Amino acid sequence: MVNAQTSVILHTMKGRTVLVMKQLTASLMVLIMSFVIVNRALYIHIHLMPNGSLVSHAHPFSKTADDHKAKDHQHSSLELFLLDQLDIITI
Repeated sequence: MVNAQTSVILHTMKGRTVLVMKQLTASLMVLIMSFVIVNRALYIHIHLMPNGSLVSHAHPFSKTADDHKAKDHQHSSLELFLLDQLDIITI
């Protein structure tokens, strides 16, 4: 049988647990968005597609000494689609 004092203690512990979980979630979200912002600032680049369109996105890649705006590394259609979706989410 749970008495009134034990009930208050359990309720307080539950409240603290919820608060800690909210703080951890908020901290994690800030950390993730910080990584997204830094990634976009450091690694944004464009690709020239065969049809002449330009696709802009950001992800870590091996930078070369050249000054070409369109980078030479390749992506599949699925990769470009997923990178585009991530860009839309973070804009």
